[in-house]
Formats: sequence, structure tokens, C-alpha cells
Amino acid sequence: MSVLTAGKGPILIVDDEPDIVDFLTTVLADEGYATEIARDGVEALERIDASTPSLVILDLMMPRMTGMEVLDSLRRKAPTPRPSVIVLSAKSTHHDILEALEKGADDFIAKPFELEDLLLRIRVWLDRIRPVEAAGTVLRVFTIGPFRVLMGDELLLDEEIGDSRARMLIKYLVTHWDQPVDRAQLLYLLWPDLEEKDAEDRLRALLDTLRETLTAVGGEHFVAEEGNSIHLNTQADVWVDAHEFETQVRMAQDAQESGDADIALGLFLAALALYKEDYLRENLYEDWPSDRRERLRELWISSMFRVAAICADRCEYADSVRLMKKVLEIDPYRENAYQALMLYLSRAGRRGEAIQLYRYAERLFAQHLAAQPAPSTRMLYEKILRGEAG
Repeated sequence: MSVLTAGKGPILIVDDEPDIVDFLTTVLADEGYATEIARDGVEALERIDASTPSLVILDLMMPRMTGMEVLDSLRRKAPTPRPSVIVLSAKSTHHDILEALEKGADDFIAKPFELEDLLLRIRVWLDRIRPVEAAGTVLRVFTIGPFRVLMGDELLLDEEIGDSRARMLIKYLVTHWDQPVDRAQLLYLLWPDLEEKDAEDRLRALLDTLRETLTAVGGEHFVAEEGNSIHLNTQADVWVDAHEFETQVRMAQDAQESGDADIALGLFLAALALYKEDYLRENLYEDWPSDRRERLRELWISSMFRVAAICADRCEYADSVRLMKKVLEIDPYRENAYQALMLYLSRAGRRGEAIQLYRYAERLFAQHLAAQPAPSTRMLYEKILRGEAG
């Protein structure tokens, strides 16, 4: 048994194709992994309840219950610990991949697949699994979707549940993740109209209440104090979706720059699935999260460009078009997105749409920016008019 598999549950193979099951079982056994088998979604859920696998390799098209339905059920039931899920399926359009990731899959590999690619991803996901005993004491903070704070799977705070100032405190400390925050900043943020002594008393009470809440559900001291500063204890077991998003993107960029387009695509899509909306959108009109929000948004946009380029390299222009349209929904004045979308439309045989897009951008820029598209955009437009863009 390898170091990676020691102390971990088995890998559950969920597929109704006997040849695939036999092949994977043999290969994984040779690699030192323990395996179990389920032939459909219903049997898969029974196995997950019974044996607590560390990883599930899940097909989508199966009898009785599909892989998508298995993902829905896992999300509703939220087993503890929750196994990582790699979808391995021939049903692998861009829409299928995004839907699976949004339903909770951690990765997606299309059939037919490269064995070395699958083994690499298995190693990555098994290596990222937290110890079983820590699963219920992970403080999870969601900031690029609807704001939520959970201990394990127990909801502690969201925009409706919990104290509003506790919510603001967590948001501020997460935003200043690696920086101690001066108490005076927090006093002014939370109680701007109070005298310093009264505000300090309330901060002390808030911190005590927050620690009691976390301790009651088995948590650690996630909020630390040093002198006149307060910070989130990053040595504790804290998971933040924005940090996970950044980690996935960095891994994807490294894979892409190494020439591993398939691995890069899976990692990029896993990262994009985390990014449901702009960072702390509920605090859109406050200054303190704006820099962090802008950095994450730019990282999201650059990831969309990279995924669109990978899809275009595979001649999957419809996916590239959808990605660039999504970027323009978020940022309607981003000129390089117009250039990319014009090019992908032209390559997809939708030359008329590419021409109309340029004319739309020309009007938009003139009306709202008092400007014209850049010469490079105009040159691309003229190439498309002549039928030379490709």
C-alpha cells in the first residue's frame, strides 16, 4: 500500500460498463489502491453510506439513477466525510462538465481517457483529502457565492442567520487573511457612532460569543488576538472558497504552461465552478473588500479567456463563444473579449454575427466611452469582412 493510500478509505468505481470496471479495478490494484464497485447510482449511494470511500470515480449515464442524480443526492445528504468525486464519462460537453462541477463533482475526465491522466488526478485528489477526524471541525467560509459560514456541515452564519456584526467581523478578517487587523479599525467598522470604551466592551462581548459558538460545535480558536490586533488563525482548520479558487487557478496555469491542456482544463473548470458571483457581493458598496473583489474578478476573467482558448484549440468554438459572452455580461467594455468573441464566431462559421458584434461594440464605445475600438479590433473586423480571419 502506498503512502498516499495509507489510512484512507477505498476508491469507489461507479460504472455500468463491465470492461471499464474490470480495467480500472485491475489498474488501481496494481497501483496499490483498494477499490469497491457499484453498477449504478442507487448502489453507489449504498456503498458510500456503508464504506466511506475516500474517492468516487463516477460515470454519468447509468441505469436506475444517473451520475448527476448521485451528485444531487450527495449534496442533499452531505455525508461526513464527503468523498472527492471524479466524473469519468463519455457525456462530456462543456455544459455537462460545468453542470457536474456545479453539482459538487471535484473533477471531470472525458471518455476515452488517458490512463496516466486519470492516475495523476486520483493522486491529486487523494492527497487533498482531510483526515476523517478533522472533517467536522473545518470552518468553511463562502465568499464568492452567497455568504455562509459553516462548521463542517452545520450552518453558523449567513446573510439572515446569526449576528450581523459577527458576520461583518468574519468577512473583514477573511478579507485581511494574512494581516493582523488593528482593533481600532474593527471598532470603527462595527460601531462607528460609539465612544471607544463602549465599542471595546461590545467587541469583547462579540469575540466571547463567537468563540463560545465555535467551541459548542467542536471548533478551535479561529479568531486570535495579539496585543492591539486581531486576526484569523490561519493555522487552524479553515477553508475559504476564494482561496481554493486561487489555488485551483494557479495549478491550472502551471499545468497549461507545462503543456498539459487536459489537466489544465479540468482544474480551470473546477475553479470556475467555485466562482458563483463577485466576492462579498452583499457588501458591494463598501470600500474595504473592493481591492480583493477586483483581483478575484480579474483572475476569473483571465481563467475564462484561458479556457476559451483551450476549447478553441480543440475546435470547440461554441464553448469558446459562450465563455466570452459570459465575460461580456460581467464587463461589457472589455475590448479584448470582443476581439476574442469575434474571432471565435468567425471560426465557428458565424461571420455575420462577428460583424454585427463589432458594430455593436463600436456604437457602445461611442455612446458610453466617447471612444472608438482600438486599431487592432478594427483590423480584425476588416479581416472578417474579407473572409480572412481564421
